[in-house]
Amino acid sequence: MIIADNLSGQPEPDTIPPTPLCKFGLSHTYQNSSDTLHINSFNDGSFDPEHENTNLRFSFSSNPEDTLRIFSCLNGEIGLVPVQMWVTDEAGNQAFCETFLNLVLPSNPDSLGLGNCVTGTPLSGRISTTSSNPIEGAIVNISGDLNFTVVTGNSGQYNFPTSLKNFTIVPSKIDSTLNGISTLDMLVIIKHILGVELLDSPYKIIAADVDGSGTINLTDVLAIRSRLLGATNSFPAGDYIFVPTNYEFENVGNPLQEDYPSIIKSIALEETGYMLDFIGIRLGDINDSTTFDKSEEKLRLYDR
Repeated sequence: MIIADNLSGQPEPDTIPPTPLCKFGLSHTYQNSSDTLHINSFNDGSFDPEHENTNLRFSFSSNPEDTLRIFSCLNGEIGLVPVQMWVTDEAGNQAFCETFLNLVLPSNPDSLGLGNCVTGTPLSGRISTTSSNPIEGAIVNISGDLNFTVVTGNSGQYNFPTSLKNFTIVPSKIDSTLNGISTLDMLVIIKHILGVELLDSPYKIIAADVDGSGTINLTDVLAIRSRLLGATNSFPAGDYIFVPTNYEFENVGNPLQEDYPSIIKSIALEETGYMLDFIGIRLGDINDSTTFDKSEEKLRLYDR
């Protein structure tokens, strides 16, 4: 056991836990229906703040011997899977950090004998802006027969790793920046309120209702102003609202008064067909000026 000297000259136990540092997610392509990964792959320089040369042990749980984990696509472990990395020092002190593993199937799973991980034809969808620009980094939560999360890449696409009979698709996106939000948006809303120039699409009207009150008024303008001044980094109604692309608004001039959908359920596809695309509406961005970095795919972990 590591010990430290106190002022009395008597040794005292080391009770300070190590500092765990996780890598910001890993991606793994299945080579078999079940692959074994070592926890050390997730370590990103964890250290003991009290002792430089101490030996740290890493594990998937509080059991220091739990160093290997079997992931299986047959069990539905596809997409983002949360991972805890526990760090134990020589004195037995422990701490952990949380990250994720993005488990994907190869482009041709049958070639590696992974056909059992895919049943039927995989489904896919696209998330884009009102001007058809792809939205990167949207989190797509799929629940039902299987529960998992996927993230859109720079094409705005997301894919089901398997065809499911019963599922619900819920997209979301958090963006605390001012990307696409400017004083010009405030002026457009003011013109709409005064009746000088009305917003001409249901998506613009939804984007203007940043406080989620169901009406567009001066409160929305003040909320945008507050964000531009740095007083807040979010709107009461969130950052994005998603609407299925093929949804037809009943009241184009006042969509805030109808219960438009923000998710897609498999039961509804019998009537609408397998259209899994969404329009992403950036709240506060009335003129649809938000841009997306297409140079790399960004992944973020969300609790499932």
